[in-house]
Amino acid sequence: MKKVVSVSLGSSKRDHTFTTTILYKTYEIQRVGTDGDFQKFRQLLEECDKNPDVMAIGLGGTDLYLAFEDIHITLKQTFKLIRGIKKPCLDGSMIKHTLEPKIILELSQKPGFPSIKGKKVLVVSAVDRFGMVQAFRKLGCKILYGDLIFSGVKLPIINLPIQIPIKNHWVFRQIAKVMLPQVANKSISELYIIGKDQEKTDQGDFSRYYNWADIIAGDWHLINRFMPVDLEGKIIITNTVTIDDIHSLTNRGASWLVTTTPEFGGRSFGTNVIEALFIAILEKDPNQVTKKDFLQLIDELKLVPRIINLKQ
Repeated sequence: MKKVVSVSLGSSKRDHTFTTTILYKTYEIQRVGTDGDFQKFRQLLEECDKNPDVMAIGLGGTDLYLAFEDIHITLKQTFKLIRGIKKPCLDGSMIKHTLEPKIILELSQKPGFPSIKGKKVLVVSAVDRFGMVQAFRKLGCKILYGDLIFSGVKLPIINLPIQIPIKNHWVFRQIAKVMLPQVANKSISELYIIGKDQEKTDQGDFSRYYNWADIIAGDWHLINRFMPVDLEGKIIITNTVTIDDIHSLTNRGASWLVTTTPEFGGRSFGTNVIEALFIAILEKDPNQVTKKDFLQLIDELKLVPRIINLKQ
C-alpha cells in the first residue's frame, strides 16, 4: 500500500490515520505529531525516507517557504531539518496557492452560502496564505493582515511584540519586503505554534480583531490560540480541524465552517498532507510540478471543501 506521512512538530493528540482509494490506487494517509521535539521530527523523517511504501512526506507544524507577491523566502531551520532526505518533503505551499484561492472564489458563487463579496476578512497570517489574500481581494473584501498581531515577531532591542493591525495592501507589502528576509533566520518556535502549545489558548486583548471581521481565515492553530469566547455569526475558513474544534466553534456562536481541504474520516488534514498526497498521485519530482498540474488534479479528483452550517 502506498503511504503518505505528515511528520508534524505539533501535538500528538491530533494524530490521525485514514485509508482511501484514489484513481484506483489505495493510499494510507497518516499524521504523526512530535510534540515539538525536533530530534524526534528528524528521526521520523529518516524512518519515512527508508520506508519504500512512503511516497511523499508532509511537513507539519512549520513552513519551508513563505511568500507574498514576488517576495519569497526559505525558512532556514526547516531546510536544515530536511537536509539529506531523499523523499519529497512538502509544506503545503502549492496547495495554498491553488486549491485554497479556487475554493474561496467558488464559495462566492455557491447557492445557500453567505455572500463573501465586500466582506471584512481577518487573515491571521497573509505570508502563509497569500493565495487566500489574492482571492479575497478579487472579491473586493476588506482585509486585516494579522501577521504583526499573531506571529510573535518582536521589535529588535526592546524585544516587545509589534501587534500592529494592517488594513492596507500596499503598506503590508512594504512591511513584508523588509521583514520576510529577517523571518528566514528565525527559529520555528518563534514563528509558529508547535507541540503542546497547540492545545493552549490566549485570552489576551485580541477580541477586537475578531469582532471587526465577518470572516476569519488562515491557519487553524493561530485562529484557535487567540480566538475570543464570542464568535457569533462569524465564518471560519481554515483546515486541520478536529471534531472537538468544531464543537468549540459551535459553542462560541460561529455560523459557518469551511475547511479548504476535504474531509477524510471526520478530519480535514493540513495542506502539507494534501500536497504530499498530490505528489504521490502524480509520481513526479515536486520541482517539475506546476500549478497547472495541481489545478488539473483538483478538477480530476473533484475535490470540494467541507462546508458546515454550525447553526443547524
